[in-house]
Amino acid sequence: MEFKKEEDIISKWDYSKPLVSIQCIAFNHENYISQCLDGMLSQETTFPFEIIVHDDASTDNTATIIRQYALRYPKIIRPIYEVSNQYSKGDGSLSKILSENIKGTYIACCEADDYWCDDQKLQKQFDFLESNKDYYAVGHMTKTIDSSGNEIHAFIDSSPGDYTIKDNNKWQLFAHFSSYFYRNTSEFISRLNSEEYIKTKCPGDRKDPILFFHFGKLYVLPFVGSIYRYQSNAYSFTCQKSNFNYYKFWLEVDTLRNYAKSIGINVQYYERERELISNSIISFIRGKDKESYTSIKKHRHSVFAIDFLKAIPTIVKTITRKIISFFYK
Repeated sequence: MEFKKEEDIISKWDYSKPLVSIQCIAFNHENYISQCLDGMLSQETTFPFEIIVHDDASTDNTATIIRQYALRYPKIIRPIYEVSNQYSKGDGSLSKILSENIKGTYIACCEADDYWCDDQKLQKQFDFLESNKDYYAVGHMTKTIDSSGNEIHAFIDSSPGDYTIKDNNKWQLFAHFSSYFYRNTSEFISRLNSEEYIKTKCPGDRKDPILFFHFGKLYVLPFVGSIYRYQSNAYSFTCQKSNFNYYKFWLEVDTLRNYAKSIGINVQYYERERELISNSIISFIRGKDKESYTSIKKHRHSVFAIDFLKAIPTIVKTITRKIISFFYK
């Protein structure tokens, strides 16, 4: 493809300091990294931005491709190359490294196997937060494709408009990570790298909105600005969690609720919890998975008879859905 020249991108900028820092995390993404960086470099803005692209010790040609881009765009791209994988440490090292390199007033995010598809994406999000000081973060709609580029979901996130605690309680996602755009504040970075956050073992798209709520309101803009490539490799959390049992899903809910409480946010995932307990009871009765419900019951100090009675409405709904789907395949 024809590369956009750096001087054309920055021609309208006052390049004294970037106002937006784009975080891009890469690991063995040689097949996708170019499309990701091209989407970032295609952004048409009235403000300066920087791209902090972090290669987490890839074993393929990802780092080589990043170096090629960094040579073409030395005023925009700031690469970080690791000799050992930081994500696998599980101690917040990756987040701390990225935080230390941020210069912008705002932060935008996109992992290297996803990409942006709207050249005005950053400008739209920047304008929204500049005009709405009571909002801390803004997302947008995201389309989902498979590794071959075929669309498999229209959207994976919430509806446009305000995203509230009530939406979060329904286990509804704020937005996909590739659409995140939020204010860069020292207190946010401090909490992001805190021991509480690091020890809360659940996906970032569940933890981050809770943390955003601590600082302000959240909003989803009504446009498709990014593409999420579903299960492109085993490095992604989405791919990993297919191996989880109901207990691990339930523990994720309980852990997230405790994290929210620790930062003064009250969340109650009643519907999600009932669904997981009901499904674990069904699996327990069928003899398919006895460990999940046993672990949940032990953790909650509950009694099977009471759990079963409470779960009956959800169990009936689940069975009804399965019967309907069987006859209307």
